[in-house]
Amino acid sequence: MNVSQDPVALARHYRAVRALTEQLAAPLSDADATIQSMPDASPAKWHLAHTTWFFETFVLRDHVADYRPYRAEWPFLFNSYYEAEGPIAMRLTRRCWLQSAICRPMCWRWSNWAATTSNSIRNCC
Repeated sequence: MNVSQDPVALARHYRAVRALTEQLAAPLSDADATIQSMPDASPAKWHLAHTTWFFETFVLRDHVADYRPYRAEWPFLFNSYYEAEGPIAMRLTRRCWLQSAICRPMCWRWSNWAATTSNSIRNCC
């Protein structure tokens, strides 16, 4: 059976992918996760948030009745190229807000956001 046709299998697959993603990112220091080696490559820290935004937007928002985004202002920051979803942050500037003082509380909130998104996916499937 195709995983996309089985909500339980989809949720299990999501958890496995999320766990692997966190495992791959775990050894990175804050500085390592913030580096943007070139304009076309976003920092690892941004990718972690982008994947959370993606699942929140295209799974939870679109398939869970009355779902509300964790933070209404974050889609602009983590939308990479889905122009139908609204404006996107320029790729070159992603490292700038990751390095700013605003990032410290945002990173803490990201871990809560990721956990909330994962729990919501677990509960809906």
